Amino acid sequence: MKATFTLSMSWLHTWGGLVVGWVLFAVVFTGTLAVFHHEIEEWMRPELHAEEMSAARGLRVAETYLKHNAPKARSWSIALPEDGLVTVRSGGGRRAKSAVLNADGEVVTSRDTAGGEFLAGLHANFRSRGFGTWVVIACGLFMLGAIVSGIVVHKRIFRDFFTFRPGKGQRSWLDGHNLVGVATLPFQIVIAASGVLINPVSIMPAAVETAFKGDDGAYFDSIYWGPYRREAAHRPAAALPLPELVARGEALLETPVESLQISHPGDANSVVTLHGDLESRLTKMDRWVSLDAVTGRLLDGQLDYSGATTTSGVIVGLHLGTFGGAGVRWLYLLLGMASSAMVATGLVLFIAKREPRHAGKDQAWFVKAAARINVFACAGLIVACAALFWTNRLLPLDLQDRAALEGRIFFWVWVVCMLHAVVRPPRRAWTEQLAVTAALCLALPVLNVATTGAWFATYAMHGDVVRAVVELTVMIAGGLLGWLAWRVGRAGKQAPASKARPRVAVGEA
Repeated sequence: MKATFTLSMSWLHTWGGLVVGWVLFAVVFTGTLAVFHHEIEEWMRPELHAEEMSAARGLRVAETYLKHNAPKARSWSIALPEDGLVTVRSGGGRRAKSAVLNADGEVVTSRDTAGGEFLAGLHANFRSRGFGTWVVIACGLFMLGAIVSGIVVHKRIFRDFFTFRPGKGQRSWLDGHNLVGVATLPFQIVIAASGVLINPVSIMPAAVETAFKGDDGAYFDSIYWGPYRREAAHRPAAALPLPELVARGEALLETPVESLQISHPGDANSVVTLHGDLESRLTKMDRWVSLDAVTGRLLDGQLDYSGATTTSGVIVGLHLGTFGGAGVRWLYLLLGMASSAMVATGLVLFIAKREPRHAGKDQAWFVKAAARINVFACAGLIVACAALFWTNRLLPLDLQDRAALEGRIFFWVWVVCMLHAVVRPPRRAWTEQLAVTAALCLALPVLNVATTGAWFATYAMHGDVVRAVVELTVMIAGGLLGWLAWRVGRAGKQAPASKARPRVAVGEA
């Protein structure tokens, strides 16, 4: 019975890992990059850079601009200064207008780009909210199953953590797969479970159907009732200074204010709704208060949630990793990359074990096809991500639908990598695609200088730490990928003629 159970878990771990692994690698890798999607977005918009601006100055700049450009708008929205810039919005719906302002109140324009949000969308739902969301949820469930089955299969899990035998071919790949899997096990459980539970209505629709008769809107209204609303009095009145209203809001929220909305500005019934900063909190639930803009009186607010809702917010916070500042996000980046490597090594190990066994047999076509899918599912995706950075700098700035074209080029590059993996032997395809990615990453500063006149050294000299770190990180990744391409190519040349015990997990067709 025990042997049967172990064999069943081994089968689940092997075949479930293969079928879902191709999609799971994309989910894990893009999710890892999305941890720093704000920073990537900033690098992709080099025009948006200004000196530091205090919150008080940002409020004055925003209010002056809105009074001059949208005095009769039904609502104003202000996002407090970030990276020396303040974002304002007036009106609502399709007629809403927004602008980014510097400390002098000047409008700063930037290129239209897919940016870091494109990677975040790929991770969340493959840019398809319906079907894509279900695919990602299914991947999360299979990942949990692979983790559990992997624990059952690897009986000496503690020993695996301290075992790595380099230069042993397939044995080294298996040691690396086990070591990374054990080292990142708690992280993988948290990320997989929170990734599934982050969409409670999707995975547990029966609860909403029963309690709210299928009305999703009523469900969300029960946990988050939104800002206070009232009709305009159509009677002008002077509002309190925005810095004073923000100070009152921060005292009630017990956290810095991140953004505010003003309904019926200049009216006697004007309302200011202030939202607290969520980046410093583990629970990702919006905390807000609505104040009378004329008197400063508290009208409504939502500072606390039920236990179930708070738990849901904690799950979101754990998955996003934004609660502990830059240190936690760098930890998520490293653990995410290690998890991506674990998925990739598991995929190539599947081929390494079966390629000699099925050589010349009817199943050989499947092994050959899987080997090629491994290449473009892993290496091809990385090439496309590197190409996204290049596309951002190469496309004309005034191009219509520029952001959408960046996304389409991303997928075109991925398709080219798929065709390349089909026509080339798998080992050479791995080497060539990894080498291309390394070249794109290492040459990125050269491209940046040629197109914008700046590179990471220029950013560092002007105190633009974010863009400098993004570019340096891409270069370091390029160096590691170049080393990996060299190792794979070198191992291929040293592979023994015997097919009984291949030294490398990548394998040739």
